Amino acid sequence: MVSKWQSDPSRFRADAPVDFLAFDVETASTARASICAIGGAVGIDGGVHLGFSSLVNPECAFSGYNIGIHGIRPADVEDEPTLPGLWNSLVELFGGETLVAHSAGFDVGALRSSAHRYDLELPDIEVYCSVEIAKRVWPSLPSYRLAYLGQILGIEFKHHDAGDDARACAMVVLAAEQQLGVASLQELVSAIGLHPRRLGGVRHSITSPSDRAPRDLHPLLGKRVCFTGTMDSMTRPEAVASLEDVGGESKPGVSKLIDYLVIGDGPYADFLNGIMTSKPAKAIELVAEGYGVEIIPEHEFLTLLYS
Repeated sequence: MVSKWQSDPSRFRADAPVDFLAFDVETASTARASICAIGGAVGIDGGVHLGFSSLVNPECAFSGYNIGIHGIRPADVEDEPTLPGLWNSLVELFGGETLVAHSAGFDVGALRSSAHRYDLELPDIEVYCSVEIAKRVWPSLPSYRLAYLGQILGIEFKHHDAGDDARACAMVVLAAEQQLGVASLQELVSAIGLHPRRLGGVRHSITSPSDRAPRDLHPLLGKRVCFTGTMDSMTRPEAVASLEDVGGESKPGVSKLIDYLVIGDGPYADFLNGIMTSKPAKAIELVAEGYGVEIIPEHEFLTLLYS
């Protein structure tokens, strides 16, 4: 992780029209206002340029689970800038550009929560989710996590490095543009009927310490979820209770009626290598038959849970 701005933000707008800016954040814990890394990549004229990648001192405790995901430790950020120290450069880079993030609810929630924590003002700009883009462009995939899309699209990157994740997110968008034969993000989202969320426009967008969306807007509301494999972040009963708390429903088995199959992060690595138990195998069969079952790892379930 490079703790510096890697390019002059102004040159992107000077050299060529910017199609979009993809960004990614990593957090020190499940608290959304604990950003410990942030990165961005700019889509310009059918190509991707790395905009920035920086470690961030979150001024809070790290959780072992999050360290296990991204490998960033408290000692790594001791001498790094806080988010307010990067804010002016960040807002300058965002400018008036359209933003894209993978599982955008997580990244937008982190920025909103951090803005509230530090009393910072977010720019009021459009944000699209590359997960939703991928679902509409490639509707029959068994998973839409960034690592899986990278595999099938031939994108090489270091997962959970904020700069590399942002670059991979941008490349997913460009691949979707190429798939549909369109020349820009705006043409793409128009073709698939996708509407944006907005990053800011108000100073205090998140008021709850838990940073969860209101229950009637939560992404897991009404979703039917089956769990399999040992989870690192919580026990199975805790996962079920957390799901039910936001209005979701736990299912004991895989069927055409479920929306998500959640696999523990450890077993998910085996799944990606083609080693699977009966539940993932059944889910893949249902996807092939056209049912909308999505297979996601534990940490992606947490992203949805705490959005």
